[in-house]
Amino acid sequence: MHKLLSLFISSLLAATTLVAISSPQTLAAATLTTCTNLETGKTLVLRSADPECRSHLGSALWVQEQSDSSAHTGAGYASITVCSSKNPLSTYRLIKDSCPKFLVSTNYWRTVAAPATPIIEAASARGYDSAVFAPTATKHKADAPIAYYLITNIQSGQINKVFPNNFGQLSLSNLSSLTSYTFTIAAVSVDGTSLPSSITPVITTGAAPVVVVAPTLAVPAFTLSSSAETKTVNTAATGFTISSTGGAIASFAINATPAGMSFSTSTGALTGTPNTAAAATAYTITATNATGSATQTFTLTVVAIVYTVGDTGPGGGIVFYVSASDFTSTDSTCGAVCRYLEAAPNTWSGGVEDPSQLWAAAVVAALAYTSGSKNDWYLPSKDELNELYLVRTTVGGFKLDYYWSSSANGSDFAWGQTFNDSGRQNSLDKPEGNFVRPVRAF
Repeated sequence: MHKLLSLFISSLLAATTLVAISSPQTLAAATLTTCTNLETGKTLVLRSADPECRSHLGSALWVQEQSDSSAHTGAGYASITVCSSKNPLSTYRLIKDSCPKFLVSTNYWRTVAAPATPIIEAASARGYDSAVFAPTATKHKADAPIAYYLITNIQSGQINKVFPNNFGQLSLSNLSSLTSYTFTIAAVSVDGTSLPSSITPVITTGAAPVVVVAPTLAVPAFTLSSSAETKTVNTAATGFTISSTGGAIASFAINATPAGMSFSTSTGALTGTPNTAAAATAYTITATNATGSATQTFTLTVVAIVYTVGDTGPGGGIVFYVSASDFTSTDSTCGAVCRYLEAAPNTWSGGVEDPSQLWAAAVVAALAYTSGSKNDWYLPSKDELNELYLVRTTVGGFKLDYYWSSSANGSDFAWGQTFNDSGRQNSLDKPEGNFVRPVRAF
């Protein structure tokens, strides 16, 4: 055993190290501390600016020889020679086997003995994956304190290097839950490794906590009941229904909305009546949730309504005027892209013929008329009334008498037109009764 320790110490002291010191007076110190990497054997002299060796290094305290005597040689002793400059202003020291003549040689010695066998005062599991050990406080060699401990797993043979914490305890982690273990512990210093301790009592780790992982919200996925539709302008579109096949959808969006239609961001429904002719246009519907998004495409084609005089209009009336280009109507929903005028049937008021009313009542009654889901009917202007007169036979159901227009002529008069053969337009007293026929533009 002594032979092995001597070889170990010899290997530790084989390195030559240059170390700075703070002052020439330090050279005269009666003791010297060295720090050794126990894996590589490299030894350094503790710098005067450092209070102690770093935690992963083994330390050793040496005593300066007072003479050239060999009293501290042989088994159980170790010695080193420190070389320093003769210049008192130089601040370096070398650990060497012997010093050249131009350097000052100082010898140091200390006793060598492996650490005492540790005694484990307490050992217990900590949680489900670690254990803690409390070695009994024993008096260790002051000149070679314990650097770390080696904890051996009896079952697996695995050895772990463990440094004590501030309370002198040893913690071992990465154990398996609900598993029984026994260990031995050995102490390591610069002088070697102690004999292993007695086997610890059985240590059984606890159960690992159950980690409840919240389900991950899937990315949205959906299909459309229809991917394309062609509709005539001013005709209600069928649209599509949405079937979700992925994660719950939080909201929908569309890149654009066809004129006259509306889009729901909560249901993704595209509804309404397209009121503008348009070539096939692809609309992108996007479904989104916290995880991601998905898209589908719906293509809508809106074709013009092609009517001729005498056709039944979308409001259920008879078309009486067709324009070659768009015109503007402030009374109907077609706005600036109107092409047609249609007249209500003569039964529009619920009777068998057009009613006769005072002018003010005629305006209100025409505006209140609703037919074919259309509620944008109104009393025709003077010019629109004349267009209606020109095709009166085609539209049919007119009385051979005066009909009101919405065009006023001062505060007391409004324009009217007779539907007999003369077709004359006159300014009529508003308080007198004349016949009424609503119209609408589309």
